[in-house]
Amino acid sequence: MTHTRTIAYPTPSEMLLYYDSMTLPAGTSRGLMAYFLPVNSRQEAVTWTSSDPGVAAVDERGIVTAVAPGEATVTGTSESGLTAECTVTVTE
Repeated sequence: MTHTRTIAYPTPSEMLLYYDSMTLPAGTSRGLMAYFLPVNSRQEAVTWTSSDPGVAAVDERGIVTAVAPGEATVTGTSESGLTAECTVTVTE
C-alpha cells in the first residue's frame, strides 16, 4: 500500500534581500538574492527592476551591473506581491 502525503508550505509574509545597499565601481556586477520569512514558507519567483537602468541595470536573475556613477534602487517583487529594495551606489 502506498501513502501519499501532501505538505502545505505557508505563504511568505516577508521578503528580504541579502544586501539592502551596495557600492559598486562602474563596469562591475554583483548578484542579489531574496529570501522569504517564515523560513518554512514556500519560495516564490522574483521579478527585478531598477529605478535607473542607466546607473544600475538588473537582469531577470537579480544580477546588478553598475553602468555609470550615480544611485539607483533595485526592487524585487515576489509572485504574491511582496517587495524588497536595495540601494545601489555606482562609483567611477
